[in-house]
Amino acid sequence: MKTIKLSIIIPYYNADLWIGRCLDSLIDQDIDKDDYEIIVVDDGSTNDITILKAYTERYHFIKYVWQKNAMQGAARNKGLEMAKGEYVFFCDSDDYVVRKRLGCIVSLAIHNNLDMLMYEKLDVKPDETPEEDLCNLSSLKIWESGKAFISTPPNRVNYTPWRYITKRELLMKHHLRFPTDMLMFEDAVFFLNMIKLAGKVGAVNAIVYYYVKNPSSIVNSMGKKKRHKFYIDNMFVFNAFLKKNLQEFENDPEISDHTRNYIANQMGNNAFVILHNTARYGSMKRNKEVLKRLKSQNSYPIKQISNSKYNFLKKIMNIKPLWLCICTAINILPKSIRYRF
Repeated sequence: MKTIKLSIIIPYYNADLWIGRCLDSLIDQDIDKDDYEIIVVDDGSTNDITILKAYTERYHFIKYVWQKNAMQGAARNKGLEMAKGEYVFFCDSDDYVVRKRLGCIVSLAIHNNLDMLMYEKLDVKPDETPEEDLCNLSSLKIWESGKAFISTPPNRVNYTPWRYITKRELLMKHHLRFPTDMLMFEDAVFFLNMIKLAGKVGAVNAIVYYYVKNPSSIVNSMGKKKRHKFYIDNMFVFNAFLKKNLQEFENDPEISDHTRNYIANQMGNNAFVILHNTARYGSMKRNKEVLKRLKSQNSYPIKQISNSKYNFLKKIMNIKPLWLCICTAINILPKSIRYRF
């Protein structure tokens, strides 16, 4: 199998309005068309895919594969199975990248033999056309390990998969994949599993990725009540994962207090959201079950959260009888009021 420089993996689901812009940005790159591939994994779309098919027929390096709907983690895993690039780049179908930028990023990673290379992203509106900057390669910083990277402020442990390119050998050697039982936070699990095993990690102060704040994205289109259920189920799984890693890092000399504190804050933030959302959308029985489950995970009482402006509410939540009384009061409110709490 011929090795190419880069494999771009796009999980796709009913993104017919956005896929053209995404692919156009990936085509207009400073890298030879024989040196990279674009793999679009259709996660059981129900909308028309005529636009997508037109791109695959016109460009030999764009590959399309369909799978039964199994969420974006499984779609990314499918793309990894097909990938043959030295490095892997994940791109969401409603986002896009800076023109003529990926070639210099990949060359930088190859030249420095990096396991991972981080770069900057820019939040944009769906109809916005950002002004593109120069690729400042001289800003490159290198850490000798992934643990050293996350232990250096302000670096952290929950980078989304489109914030870096990764050496495919690292992923294959350790069989690193996205969890398929999570709708959200699967990217944070993937990142932490990967960064612990990574060797040299670089970071460059150059914008590569445009993250589109799209109101029709998966998370934003689920609806509040439905979103609550997914959030809670995923947050408990995610918190169990974070707790395991926090215990693992307790006596690890490579991990700084900065990293331990960040993970502890994330666990507290998750517990806070679980309690807040369950008060709005759950029954009293569900509120009691959630408190019990959080306690079993050593996440209740909530020890710390990252946003100090919610400390007063956190203190109230930590007084169990008082919080249950508040939940009871919220529970009898009309839904039109209750869901705004």
